[in-house]
Amino acid sequence: MIMDEKGSMSRKIVIAAALLAAVVLGVGLALFALNGKQVRFWTDDYAYSLVAVDGFIEGTRNWYNYNGARLSSFWFVWIIDLFGMNAVRYLPGLTIALWVGSVLFFARNLLDLVRIKMNWIWGILVAVLLVYFSVLLMPTRLETLYWRMGTLHYTLPIALTLFNLGLIFTFMAKGISGIKTAFYGIVLLIIAFITGAHGEASGAWQVGVYLVAMALLWLYSRKTKQPNSMIYFVFALVGSILAIIVMAKSPANLWRMEAMPPPSSLGDFVYYTLRYSLDFVVDSIKTQPLPNLVFIAGSLAVSLAVLPATGLSLSPRHALIAMLASLVISFGLIVFSVSPSVYAGTNYPAPRALSTARFSVLMGTMSAAFFAAAVLRNWFARFSAVHWSAIIALLLVFVSLYTARSYRIPINEGHDLAVKAELWDKQDAQIKAAKQAGEMDVVITQYDVVDTLNSFFDDPTHWLNQSAAVLYGVNSITAIP
Repeated sequence: MIMDEKGSMSRKIVIAAALLAAVVLGVGLALFALNGKQVRFWTDDYAYSLVAVDGFIEGTRNWYNYNGARLSSFWFVWIIDLFGMNAVRYLPGLTIALWVGSVLFFARNLLDLVRIKMNWIWGILVAVLLVYFSVLLMPTRLETLYWRMGTLHYTLPIALTLFNLGLIFTFMAKGISGIKTAFYGIVLLIIAFITGAHGEASGAWQVGVYLVAMALLWLYSRKTKQPNSMIYFVFALVGSILAIIVMAKSPANLWRMEAMPPPSSLGDFVYYTLRYSLDFVVDSIKTQPLPNLVFIAGSLAVSLAVLPATGLSLSPRHALIAMLASLVISFGLIVFSVSPSVYAGTNYPAPRALSTARFSVLMGTMSAAFFAAAVLRNWFARFSAVHWSAIIALLLVFVSLYTARSYRIPINEGHDLAVKAELWDKQDAQIKAAKQAGEMDVVITQYDVVDTLNSFFDDPTHWLNQSAAVLYGVNSITAIP
């Protein structure tokens, strides 16, 4: 067994390959994070920041009543704006760092709860592998990593949900009871509410995550005959549902629902939710076969390496059932992610609303790979530790080579973002120069700064122009082609 042979050469080779993969994946994440220096204010950023000028309390009231239901994103904008307009350039890096840290926190506390110990490198490798491919395979990084509002609505909630799960496992392991249970439960509820109120898609996904976690905890407790701490998940689930209700009750939703009425019947809602969810899965497999294969290879390598340390013994039949269950659960979470878009106009989700669905695919794949490793170790029980070490090392080198080759994606993306940032900076300089010269009705050159995200219009009464004008402290802004 690889994990038992602490001084063996085969184990050293595996650890070296794991370190290599972790470093290569980490460098890839750093490249994506560094692209944040080219991030600027795009479209809705101006509107959120305009309302944030009213202050936390008054701004919250105004936003909820007249602009949108996503309260948590407004609160985060208010906090970010305390550090100035340039603070958005650090958000991609902070989001990636929090995401990696949350995966580590979640995994470590889950393993502590079930009393499994393993080398620290595997936790780090799981975190960077999962986050790197989540970022690499995002349906649109421009709108879910390099745009503040897309990041807050659709990507940051993934990390916050994992962090809250890690807290739940921590409290469960401590066996806290009495008044402390209520106190920690309220903390979990508040975090779940804040996370869920970032947006409908991420909020619905979070509800699904807690329901799945509760079902798995119930099964685990039945098998081990150990008491469970379901109460913590109940608090988190209540917070998530409360967030959905609060967003649904926003007066600002009236105009949105008029423009995007719900499906005509419950049957249509269920049909299109399942259909679009399946379409997303099929599209993911068809359009991204190589990166999905590489991710499976990495997940399988980690699973083969850590499986002996878990002490888990499954027959091939039970392992195959667990693999299927992992994929079914993954699909179920995708359904939760897709459902808000279907409810709003029977629409297929916009690419930026699919971040949680993509993460669900990868989590389900990684989980299935773990049980696949159990099948492989059972089928090839005659293999020695040297054989398994060679297989694991080769898989990890394959992942490292592909990841290094994929560096061209964030590098090229950085060049493209730099062009967009240069155009934005030109407009920014024109507005500031005009204001300094005493011109309060500013006329600037119109550039197509960001594809899919609006820049300034030639109509000074457009909401984007008006929002920016107030933020810059001028009467109006007009962009002339």
